Amino acid sequence: VLTCGHCFCNECVPIIIEQYSVGSHRSSIKCAICRQNTSHKEISYVFTSEKANQEEDIPVKGSHSTKVEAVVRTLKRIQRRDPGAKALVFSTWQDVLDIISKALTDNSMEFAQISRVKTFQENLSAFKYDPQINILLLPLHTGSNGLTIIEATHVLLVEPILNPAHELQAIGRVHRIGQTKPTIVHRFLIKATIEERMQAMLKTAEWSHTNSSAKHSEASVLTVADLADLFTKETEELE
Repeated sequence: VLTCGHCFCNECVPIIIEQYSVGSHRSSIKCAICRQNTSHKEISYVFTSEKANQEEDIPVKGSHSTKVEAVVRTLKRIQRRDPGAKALVFSTWQDVLDIISKALTDNSMEFAQISRVKTFQENLSAFKYDPQINILLLPLHTGSNGLTIIEATHVLLVEPILNPAHELQAIGRVHRIGQTKPTIVHRFLIKATIEERMQAMLKTAEWSHTNSSAKHSEASVLTVADLADLFTKETEELE
């Protein structure tokens, strides 16, 4: 939490401090929302260990990766706190959705998955109208365009999306005219990996476009220079 009152995720702040510090001796950072400076020493950290411990109490059956386990645990938590709430799970990769579908099956969780054109409408209708099916798995390239799924209130983004316009389209499946409930977005990042740096860069690119009064568009995607910098840092850390 900065002195201006604006909040940022705990994982992104160290990256912002490292790359975007300003002032004498680079001892301050500029808020991306209101542009007010905050000294590094004045940044406040809020910990939610109690909430984290409660989440760890939700068991996940089967042997799965950390991220897949986190996705399943989040879906279980949603169903526990708000029975009947429906959630969309987006991933860029079909293989990742297949792995998540197996984990959901291991945990006896009903779901629908859009993976083939033939069963597209059938599975979409099952998600919309069957009260027992509250989870829909969608590949980003298929599910982020042209659909209206206001029956859902939760959107899970399994990995960072390089093009912010595509992310907005995915969230827009739920957050549309006719939606009467808040839309809750869940993002999943693995700490100390390239995903964390990607998310920080994407936020910086978004802030930059917002401050220059530019709209979210194809131009909002990371530049070649951004990607080169991303992988250069990855290589340096591996060495």
